Amino acid sequence: MALNIMHWNCNNLMSRLKELKHFLHNSPSSPDVVAIEETNLQDRKNPKIDGYVTIRQDNPKTKRGGLLILLKIGINHTRLQLDQIPDVESQGVEIITDQGKIKLINVYIHPPPVVVSKAQLLKLFPENDKRSIVVGDLNAHSQTWKDSSTSTRGRILEEVVSDRELVILNTGSPTYITNTTTHNNSVIDLAISTRDMALRCNHTVLNNCLGSDHLVSMVTVDEVAELEEDVGMHRWKLEKADWKAYKEQSRVTINPTIITDNLDDTMTNLIKAINNTAATTIPERKPFKTNKSKRRKTKPLPFWNENCTNTIYERNKIRNRANKSGNMDDWIAFKEKNARSRGS
Repeated sequence: MALNIMHWNCNNLMSRLKELKHFLHNSPSSPDVVAIEETNLQDRKNPKIDGYVTIRQDNPKTKRGGLLILLKIGINHTRLQLDQIPDVESQGVEIITDQGKIKLINVYIHPPPVVVSKAQLLKLFPENDKRSIVVGDLNAHSQTWKDSSTSTRGRILEEVVSDRELVILNTGSPTYITNTTTHNNSVIDLAISTRDMALRCNHTVLNNCLGSDHLVSMVTVDEVAELEEDVGMHRWKLEKADWKAYKEQSRVTINPTIITDNLDDTMTNLIKAINNTAATTIPERKPFKTNKSKRRKTKPLPFWNENCTNTIYERNKIRNRANKSGNMDDWIAFKEKNARSRGS
């Protein structure tokens, strides 16, 4: 089995959420990790998707932008604390696999007139990183990755890729629906890996936009993600905890005797005391099954029916026709069908 990473600019998540859920729950090989850009969530609640943990990062300066990473429940990961880069949105996780640790960075950079320098882009790719993958909408055009044009930002990114000895995983398939009659090939949703990771990675662009103006991209990594032993906090049924008993018991188990001269030993003693206290006062969930036949079942969308499926099929069909013909009437028909598909 491989590690499947999906990356996608949703251009407003809440209006595409239903279709995203249907895609994730019905895909033959559902992605292990989903990196999403331009969520535009702001003050809205975290979107909940069965079977996935949500890591959210909004843009505090504007209503546009925002990032989200979804990870399948059970995948052993750590959230990264990244240095803030002006005008560059980024978030990251470190995933443990059978071959080591992989840093996955999700990035969104607004299009011009926003200007980013080479120094800013270099910060996304630290020199000491040997096993990292950066995905996202960088709004950087370059004929090097088979875009129809080359922009100033694209030229800067070319230099960064060369200086850091990175590899563009994209194969030239367009990732953005240009909505023009000029047949421009727009490749702005990129996957960039360190040299040591490149031979283990494969990149594809799906013929599916999920209602956005960006197509879904997939990075397949020839490694297997490790699963957490107890799936963290998901081990406990917190809603059924006896907190009064927990408080009383913790006064007994968590005491000065757990403190030693060794910091690591003290931490181990503290964790053991907390777990022992929880074991007597909080019910445990059933262990997470790693066997493919016993994976957690996800709830189907109650409103999704054959009409929804047919509407999405017809929308994608019209989009493909518009891409081939470049006819403005076809593009208008696609826009109308795409608007109707969100309300179906």
